[in-house]
Amino acid sequence: MATHTFYLYRYQLLPITKQYDLRYDLDEIIRNKNEYFKNTILQLKHELPKSKKKTYTYEVKSYIEDNFLVILSKKQNVKYYTHEHREEYIDSFPPARIIINNKSDVQVIAIEKSKYDPNTIRNVIEYFINNELERNNLSIKIAPLYKESTFWDFIERNKDYIEHVKFTLITPNMSNISGGLCSDLKDIAKRTKAVTSEYKIIADKNATLRIDDSDSAIAGLAEYTANGGGSAQIKLRNSKVKYKSNDHQLEIEIGDFEFNGPLSSLGDKIQKAKIS
Repeated sequence: MATHTFYLYRYQLLPITKQYDLRYDLDEIIRNKNEYFKNTILQLKHELPKSKKKTYTYEVKSYIEDNFLVILSKKQNVKYYTHEHREEYIDSFPPARIIINNKSDVQVIAIEKSKYDPNTIRNVIEYFINNELERNNLSIKIAPLYKESTFWDFIERNKDYIEHVKFTLITPNMSNISGGLCSDLKDIAKRTKAVTSEYKIIADKNATLRIDDSDSAIAGLAEYTANGGGSAQIKLRNSKVKYKSNDHQLEIEIGDFEFNGPLSSLGDKIQKAKIS
């Protein structure tokens, strides 16, 4: 039975700050953000022109409640040979399947590893969804889920050479994944209306950072970014070796037979994937 690899991402739906629009109701936007997202997924056009040379074909294959199965493809000109051995071309539309769980405490997307790089597909859907969500004063940020253990394993192997650690954070609006974050960091992001922020700690010249999972602030940053709240990078002193969290993205395998079952089962499967 054939299986297919899917890369996992978390999306967050963030209100676009407007100071002088009397029609802007922040509480209403936050309250209905998942409904706006659902409507966007269902109403996107069948053809999505990214540029003059790139048009993607979009189809909602099935949906039930908070779960969606979407097919995205791009026309390719494929060479083939006739019976008379003449070289000819035909249009081909290789598909990439996308599974979405839109529960407000989940918000996970699984993108199939196909003829397209999943991160390219991530960028495409983020681009088109953002274009539509703007009408409802919302934006979407999609970030990979990664195995948190890879961060700490790298720290442990290289603990005497750590030059700097950088966390890039999407401003949190999902309390179930941001509970470990330092409250000061969350408050600063919200007060300043930031969409993303960076937190970088740097060792003195020829010195080494001391990073330990017993430090609740650092542990909270690692856990939040692993949960799809951003990304993490580590640079070593006098070395080209680096840690990039996006290189350790969480994957799951889905069998052909699972696509013949209820869509809710696929939604549950991508929800239960573990970052630890």
